[in-house]
Formats: sequence, structure tokens, C-alpha cells
Amino acid sequence: MNLIRTMSGLRKAMVAIATLAFAAVFMLFLVGVGFRYIGGTSLSWTTELAVILFLWSMFFGAALAVPVDDHVRVDLLTAIARGRTGRVLSALALAATGLLFLVSLPWTHDYLAFLWRERTPALRWRLDLVYFCYTLFQGCVGVGLLVAARRRWQKG
Repeated sequence: MNLIRTMSGLRKAMVAIATLAFAAVFMLFLVGVGFRYIGGTSLSWTTELAVILFLWSMFFGAALAVPVDDHVRVDLLTAIARGRTGRVLSALALAATGLLFLVSLPWTHDYLAFLWRERTPALRWRLDLVYFCYTLFQGCVGVGLLVAARRRWQKG
């Protein structure tokens, strides 16, 4: 019970962080538009930072704040199969998808590690650090899918 309460609190914290990041994206957008149309000058770093924050908030939120059942999924077979059979099929599909996410993680990491040479145009940040949010997303979603599969299997 204590673990469930801790996970619930952690999820609320993740939602708050993702919400703050999205609010920062909106504020950066307003600053960029304001400088462009009121000040007559363009601040390219505001657009770039807004895009980076948007990426991080979306992947961060999708991985840590959104429950597994709220993600988009194709559940044609599990919707047709009812009862225990449906739960077992759902558990197997969740486990297979989670394993696919985790098994492919080294290749994702290798590709992102290759991007260390490239930098963003305005802020000059390394692209491997900018897109590291996807590696976190992939790992967290993979583990989350395996945990969800275990829960479904135990109910089945």
C-alpha cells in the first residue's frame, strides 16, 4: 500500500513538472513572438529552447505521468476475447511490446551517442543531450509495460 501511495505521489510530481515545462514552452513562444512583432527583432534561441522543452515535456510526460492504459494501443484481439483469455492476451502483448522497447534500447542509445558531434543552431547544445529524453522515454515505457503485463497476468 505504501508503494502505491509513493507511485501515486511520484506520478503527480511528474505531471506537475511536465505541466511547468509546457507552461515554459508557451512563455518562450510569447517572448519570441513579442520580440519579433513588437521589438522588430528575432530571437532564434527562444524558438529552439521552446522546441527542446516541448520534446522533453512530451516524452517525459508520456513516459512517467501517463498511465499505461491511457496510451494509444491496438487491442483488436484483446477486445474480442473476453475474461481470462483477454487478460492473458493483453498481458502477452504488453510484455512483448515492453521487451521490444527494452531490447532495442542499446541501438537507440548508439544512434543518439553518434549525435554528440552535432549541435543545435542557436544555443549550440549537443544533439545527443537534446534527444536523450527519447532514451529515457523508451526505457521507462518498456519497464512500465512489463510491470503492467505482470499485473494483468496475475489477474488472469
